[in-house]
Amino acid sequence: MRRAASSGMSPDQFAQAVVEGGQVPMLVGEVARGKALATVVEAATVKDTKGELVDMSDDEDEAEETAETAAAATGDERKSEG
Repeated sequence: MRRAASSGMSPDQFAQAVVEGGQVPMLVGEVARGKALATVVEAATVKDTKGELVDMSDDEDEAEETAETAAAATGDERKSEG
């Protein structure tokens, strides 16, 4: 949805352009890399300069991103409120 918005297209138009342009494998690869990176980041332990753990969780952003991903997967263009 973000890429569609940055391209000035609706999600449906963006999806159609991706399919017509033969870019589905590239987009699938990008999603896979993003998920792999998220897994690595979630497993990482971040410490500050004093060696104390830093809480990197941001529940609000995670909930919004999950809702956007679910909406995109189902083709639902409505945005979640959270």
